Amino acid sequence: TVVYQARLCPALVCCSSARSAAMEAQPTREYIRFEVVDFNCKALSKTVPARHRTGGVFMYSGAIAMGANSVVLTFPEEVGNAGCPNFKLVPDWTTEQVLPWACKPGVSVKRVYCEQLAGSKEGSIKNQAVPRTVCMKMLDELKNFGGKGYEMLIGGELEFTVMKPGDDKGWAPYFDGVDILATLQNSKSMDFCYDLERDMEAVGVDILTMNAEYGAGQLEIAFAPKFGAEACDMTATFRTGTKEIAQNRGLMASFMARPFGVAGVGNGGDFNFSLLSPGEGGGRAP
Repeated sequence: TVVYQARLCPALVCCSSARSAAMEAQPTREYIRFEVVDFNCKALSKTVPARHRTGGVFMYSGAIAMGANSVVLTFPEEVGNAGCPNFKLVPDWTTEQVLPWACKPGVSVKRVYCEQLAGSKEGSIKNQAVPRTVCMKMLDELKNFGGKGYEMLIGGELEFTVMKPGDDKGWAPYFDGVDILATLQNSKSMDFCYDLERDMEAVGVDILTMNAEYGAGQLEIAFAPKFGAEACDMTATFRTGTKEIAQNRGLMASFMARPFGVAGVGNGGDFNFSLLSPGEGGGRAP
């Protein structure tokens, strides 16, 4: 029997160790997603190296008119007449957050919510069809209504379906059964829920409860309330983040009303709110 013993060249070992040490010593690369939420509550974004955060970011002016799968449902006349230009995004830097589910060793990813201008010229007004712009306008009208200073405290819950790869390249429910609220049914998806709750807390989405709903693969998540636009941003963050966390696990999360067709239980959500006005001592009163 002949035994061969392989030996690594000391120079190669030294070079490999030096390269690994150099990679570990490199600073974290930082990126920012300039994100717009469209009519379907789908996130549209451009990822920008953080060094270009103030350089101006542009997006196709008709992007929010696309369907849920980027199928053109309607082509705005004003967009066509303008030559289908890109319009500048208007970031709200108070919404800038690190997204833990999008980060990895050596890479940090943030997200900032944006509105969009409705023209290419300096001084152009904002695109009044962008959902976030509509939301901000309505909240401002509410606050000024009758000089009352009304604010909305918004909470609620969302239902969605988690799916795993099935047969014939399709998707199947992550778990079977419709035993709503049963502890053993809940436990089938708790590992996913634990990761979801941890990452959501880091971006200010305060999850109150998590449980299986009355549908195969269906979960229900309830949130602590927030005021005004923060609540709307929270909902958009949760939806996109949930989908991405599932995708990172090789799964799919869908908020579609009927992800498996018309049969079975559908996904929904509760939109709960209170109207509050300024109270004594700088507080708020119903």
